[in-house]
Amino acid sequence: METPNDCYIELSSWNLSIPIILIDMEYLKNGCSREKRKIRIGIDVKFLNILADDRFDILYYVNDSSKDYLDFRIAPDERRIIPRNFETQQFEKIQVVTDIDRFENYWKRSKFIECRGMEMIRGEDVERFLPPAGLASSILSLLRNELVEVGMYPFIMSGTLLGWYRECSIIPHTPDLDMAIFIEDYNPRFLENVKNQQSNFFVYRQLGMLNDSFELTMVSTVEPRFPIDIFFMYEELSDGPPTHHWMGGVDKDGTKYKFLFESLDPWCSGDLHGYLVWMTCTPQEKLSKEYGSQWFFDHPTREFPWNEGPKNIVPNGKWTEEEMKIVYNVFS
Repeated sequence: METPNDCYIELSSWNLSIPIILIDMEYLKNGCSREKRKIRIGIDVKFLNILADDRFDILYYVNDSSKDYLDFRIAPDERRIIPRNFETQQFEKIQVVTDIDRFENYWKRSKFIECRGMEMIRGEDVERFLPPAGLASSILSLLRNELVEVGMYPFIMSGTLLGWYRECSIIPHTPDLDMAIFIEDYNPRFLENVKNQQSNFFVYRQLGMLNDSFELTMVSTVEPRFPIDIFFMYEELSDGPPTHHWMGGVDKDGTKYKFLFESLDPWCSGDLHGYLVWMTCTPQEKLSKEYGSQWFFDHPTREFPWNEGPKNIVPNGKWTEEEMKIVYNVFS
């Protein structure tokens, strides 16, 4: 979106002495027309209390270079975090958000929630399949950014959600990471970018069809290489309004499964080793439905079969032998 000329005329009258980010999307969508309400702006906390101007609703943010997000401090008990990668145009002291759709998607997912940080007692001989958690988190954020570029907003699920919420980290004995995306947000440009080598990832595995149990397993093109599963979420059909979503699973013999989730609520944000991740705003409730009331106990992954362990799994038919040639693809 190009900033309208009327905006430049208006912004030039502000005469600001410190840098700000103009984050009032309604104001921008209305062509910067003057309104009675205050205009929302973001200011780095290092400029705290320097600007006193009744025209503005000021939100202060922390810009920590060790994080991949801006951390807005709304109130003593309220934070909102958004990824740094939103487009802006610089006009004098003002950064003007230009990709309004992306910023609005960031903001509606920005409510920050804390993980529990429970201490897990594990032996020194615990199996480890993934690189150190901080490095794995950086690869996960790289995939998040590529998905966002094509309008797909992933949220962590299952074992990755459990590890984040329970211990503020990645479960060391997990063999992969888990993300999900609503199927209606699927954009084929993502796989086109992968095919055209305009991505930092390749498709290791592709399961299902777009209308049934679609799943991608992505692996980084550079070290460290490990699988990240992207599940696609579908609405569970019912006579009334939808009450559940589901994502699919396919066994090697063609057996299909559904992982059922009560209708997913508004999204929140959390920190995973300095990288922003999106997730449900009620993680404990969702984890209790998937892993049971004792979700806080650690169980080695090898003792938790993906198609038997979860409490929210139900059968969903079976692909035929001919269908499996189409819907079950593992690439070398």
